[in-house]
Amino acid sequence: MNGKTSSLLALSAALVMALSMLLSAVPISFGQLPLPAGVPRGDVLVIENHWGTYANPNNWNPIASPGVGPASIAPGGSGYQQLCKAFLWYINTSNSMLIPWIAAEPPIYSPDFTSLIVKLRDGVYWNDGTPLTAEDVAFTLKYLKEAPAPIGTNEKASVKDARALDKTTVLIELQSPNPRWHYFYAVIIYGAGGILPKHVWEGKDPQKFENNPPVCAGPYNLRAVDPAGNWFLWERFDNWWGSKVFGVVPAPKYVLYINHGPDEAKALAMTKHELDALRTLLPEQAELVIKNNPYLKGWRASAPYAWPLDPCVKGIAFQTKTPPLDKREVRWALAYAIDYRVVYRAFVGIDKSTPTPAALPVIPHPADIETYYIPLLDVLKEYGYDPELVLDIARENDAWWVENYPVLGWWKQDLSRAEQLLTQQGFTRGPDGKWRLPDGTPWTLEIKTTSGFEMESQRIAFLVADQWRAFGIDVKVTPLESGPFSTSYSTGDFQVGTFWPGCSQILDLYANWFNRWSSKYWVQKKGEGGHGTGWNTAEAPIKELDAIVDELERTAPDTPRAFELYREALKIWIRDLPWLGFFPTPFYTFQDGYAWDNWPTFPENYYMDPVSWWSQHLFVILKVKPTGRAPTKDAIMTPTPLRVTNTPLVKIATAAEWESLVRGPPPPPAPGVTVTIERTVTQRVTELRTQVVTQPVTVTQAVTDVGLLSGVAAGVGVVLLIVGIAVGRALGRRRPAAQ
Repeated sequence: MNGKTSSLLALSAALVMALSMLLSAVPISFGQLPLPAGVPRGDVLVIENHWGTYANPNNWNPIASPGVGPASIAPGGSGYQQLCKAFLWYINTSNSMLIPWIAAEPPIYSPDFTSLIVKLRDGVYWNDGTPLTAEDVAFTLKYLKEAPAPIGTNEKASVKDARALDKTTVLIELQSPNPRWHYFYAVIIYGAGGILPKHVWEGKDPQKFENNPPVCAGPYNLRAVDPAGNWFLWERFDNWWGSKVFGVVPAPKYVLYINHGPDEAKALAMTKHELDALRTLLPEQAELVIKNNPYLKGWRASAPYAWPLDPCVKGIAFQTKTPPLDKREVRWALAYAIDYRVVYRAFVGIDKSTPTPAALPVIPHPADIETYYIPLLDVLKEYGYDPELVLDIARENDAWWVENYPVLGWWKQDLSRAEQLLTQQGFTRGPDGKWRLPDGTPWTLEIKTTSGFEMESQRIAFLVADQWRAFGIDVKVTPLESGPFSTSYSTGDFQVGTFWPGCSQILDLYANWFNRWSSKYWVQKKGEGGHGTGWNTAEAPIKELDAIVDELERTAPDTPRAFELYREALKIWIRDLPWLGFFPTPFYTFQDGYAWDNWPTFPENYYMDPVSWWSQHLFVILKVKPTGRAPTKDAIMTPTPLRVTNTPLVKIATAAEWESLVRGPPPPPAPGVTVTIERTVTQRVTELRTQVVTQPVTVTQAVTDVGLLSGVAAGVGVVLLIVGIAVGRALGRRRPAAQ
């Protein structure tokens, strides 16, 4: 660790000490929160807007690409995806079970996985009172499929057709088999595809429509927005469909998502009970809260507080389409130049919260360690993986994984191997010891990182930059606010960045990121939204990886063959190393028990992961209860318990079952509709003259739409009139029909 990094850490520690001294004289006050007049603190659940400042706070378009506002850029910071968005399913990440939401049950796939049926719940409606039906689902898929690229990439690549079979049943036909297609629309980690209200979006420009205010399907409606983009206030919708279906009314009258500023300000707000839930803090700011908030809860109700298994492996991502980083040998050289132990130690907390090493883009839950890390251990070691690299540090801090899974390590620093790889690619060292590119020019790298949010990623950037400089590379670190940072990654406008493309949460990895590992889904060119690292895009497909994903889409989940294919894909990832994952940084997901209680804590009350920026945090909001310590007016003091069902992730129909589902039950006999018309009858009489007689005739006509009644009567009348005319002509005379 060089002097610059040491100075930064020392400055942070000094700020913590100063704030701790200040807190002893600070009384509890709620005057800083932007609440409506007369609203007491106990009516409001205050959650961190972890993303910071939104540049376009009044643009609620959730599908724009690149994202343009709080519904399409980090929608967990604004509350949109927790409180408003219409999701078919959630996945309970604490047990990997499916929670049907707007859908009534898991999707039902055809035996060949080329189609699926989604059944919706009865009685679901948008918050403007319009029913939410199968027509909305079919419209959403077709609308995204037909939208200009890069909007609707998944739908363009996978959906053949979608149509409503009835009010609550949707048939989705796929372009190719895929028994995991519904993962596009099941909330797994952060967000998922949401259903669009057809009556709002039909005929609108998918990129330009601002959708302001958004029409929601959740338990809250947008009440107020900070023009500067720092906070969003949501008000409980007391006629929410879910209250009737699930039997629950959320206790908080209001939910406020607010950006308090830098970590020091967030820590201070939590000690003053002006913040009920936050995303995380660096260890030194966490120490401030631990020492000064007696109502504190974290992942556990007591130390160690930090959640060790955030689903995104933090580290360094490379732009693989930008020379010289388009060479895997160069990326590996940069990996070997890093001393992982230095980075690891920088995230150990005073409460013994410790990182969990994750060299693979797979979060090391016990099942993942047994399924991926241990079987691939020999392959990892071929690339310099050392399972004992940080074992001593982990043991000192009683890390959860040390005793049962002592295989979690990282690539051992190997400067000679790094130098050899660069030399083989034509790099040289100058007389100053610094590296030159193959063309002789100095090698400079820029690391784009976070500013004002996700500060653990910024710490990683400076730690890595120090080590690459020591290896002889000129490195510049560029901190960016949330908007420019997100756009930079999305469009591929970076060399190196502290992004996190490797996220996972359930054992079936396709659910997490595998659709992004196929070039048929990753079609964006550099400069277009969604390009990211550029690894295995349509511009330069990796055929062997595409073949693996294609076979996975023909293979049922949770089968031995599926896990074999995942391991084969991970071998390709190790070889190519498109990004460097270090670990899921320990997340101090603090929850303040002063105003609200019944937070999820491990292991006693762990009904959901404690992640306020995820869509699943809705289930926490539906379960928290007011403590009575803060004054209340409209908070519900005894909220009813939420009644939801956890189900398997998918259903696969037999051929006979599928035929019945698609065909449906035989239609009932068409109702008989009695139509009375007048008919002209021409007949011969004994006096050899034609006589026209008008008489009523009753005709029973089977119809399928009562709206056709007038047309049926008119049609019958015309036919009989023609018959009468023909007979009249045959007799030599024609008379008009009687009136």
